[in-house]
Amino acid sequence: MPLPAFLLPARLRDLHAARITTTRIYLLRQATMLVKLPGGLVWGADPKVRQLFALPPLPADPGTWRQS
Repeated sequence: MPLPAFLLPARLRDLHAARITTTRIYLLRQATMLVKLPGGLVWGADPKVRQLFALPPLPADPGTWRQS
């Protein structure tokens, strides 16, 4: 039975990530991108991450956009 990616050793995790993003199956590449994009946005908005990159924290949400 295959292991989930998060249970793989670091070297195999890196290989898995490289292979999944360069696969010739376009639909799989697109699905991977749909997961990576919002994950990266959330990760990059974290104040601890921004501090590591010497960036100021993002301002608080002004709450100006709301759906009715």
